[in-house]
Amino acid sequence: MKRAKLENEIKLGVGQSLLEYNFWRTQAIDAKLLEKNSQYDEIDIKIMRNLNKSYYNLELAVGVELDSY
Repeated sequence: MKRAKLENEIKLGVGQSLLEYNFWRTQAIDAKLLEKNSQYDEIDIKIMRNLNKSYYNLELAVGVELDSY
């Protein structure tokens, strides 16, 4: 029973982290942050910060460095 509960909590954590990462990734794409070379405003910086934070949280939830694949 404990194992099933723990597995469900892990799945939930991974799912939430993935949703958050996808949200911020979409925000970055919509703001065309990848096309800019400079002149970032405060909103751009907030999006980048949240995207990086959500990526880190996703790696933590999955337990692997995703960029190594």
